[in-house]
Amino acid sequence: MPPIRTDRSGFGFAFVGATLFIFLCTVPGILMVKGYEPNLDALILSCLAGGLVFTVALFVGHLILHRLRVGQRWAYVLLGAVALTGAYASQMPPSDLVSVAAQGLIFYFFTLPAITGAVFGFIYAWRAGWEPEREHPDVLAEALARKQDGIADAAPQPALIETEEARYFHGPLQVRTSFILMFLAALLSAFLGAAVRALITMGVEASYSPDRSNARVLDHAIEMSLGVGMEMFFLILVGVIPIFLCLIGGHFVARGMKTTAAWAYFGIGLLTPVVLALFSFGLLLVLAGMILLPTAVAMVMYRQFAGLEPVPVREDILVDDERHLVSADHPRRRYSRVLKAG
Repeated sequence: MPPIRTDRSGFGFAFVGATLFIFLCTVPGILMVKGYEPNLDALILSCLAGGLVFTVALFVGHLILHRLRVGQRWAYVLLGAVALTGAYASQMPPSDLVSVAAQGLIFYFFTLPAITGAVFGFIYAWRAGWEPEREHPDVLAEALARKQDGIADAAPQPALIETEEARYFHGPLQVRTSFILMFLAALLSAFLGAAVRALITMGVEASYSPDRSNARVLDHAIEMSLGVGMEMFFLILVGVIPIFLCLIGGHFVARGMKTTAAWAYFGIGLLTPVVLALFSFGLLLVLAGMILLPTAVAMVMYRQFAGLEPVPVREDILVDDERHLVSADHPRRRYSRVLKAG
């Protein structure tokens, strides 16, 4: 497998994502400390430093994996988990780290950074893609021409073509099935939906304030961050499982329709919660309305994450009587042999 290519913009997105994650994890904890006056400048610089540590660690790890020609996405999942956990820990005072270890809360404090870092690592590997093969398109055309030599014109084109550096396939395709990627898409979609709702809530609250100066709006956002963060967590917790279940059903519906188009996955994602509400006789109508758009977004995410695979060939059959090996429209399937009784 070719290595993952170097994507500069992907590292930029990783920096922004890690910085926001550290900020969202730090602010609620600060606000829960009574009488503590947060230094906003120091807080922002700390979050930026954590994002930079994560990005540098991800970049260095990527260079090592690229050098070793490791292109599996699971390697970037592990890399992202380790990098963000280390970046998050680097912004905690040593005394806090000792206290966390003494209380046996290492798993509690660093599970979420590890999971989020794994997601960031996967997204980078998916977004960057694999290193393109260094061969001209004519190489494939020449290989196809050589393979077709001596084949009758009416014969179909060969499905698999091998060149010196790559293999190419032309045949029926379907979207891969991966329940881990389905859950990841559901989680990301639920997070995006909750984040949009939180931004709208904070914007509406700020519009009601008599003082709309930038400093007051920022202070108000910090004051609301704990409550909004808890609401986001609740919405994600409530929405991720229904979205995941709808995604499973929608994916297999798309497979049954033999479609791999992203727009088809989006449309099926819009309809799946409606079907869920109908089967519940309206009991889940509110929930279906909440996850309608997130499910459609999750379907498109999953389509892009999972990729394609060849449609499996038909399974082998067991034969006891070779007379049965005739086509569906063969006369022997319409006529029965007559034997004289007695």
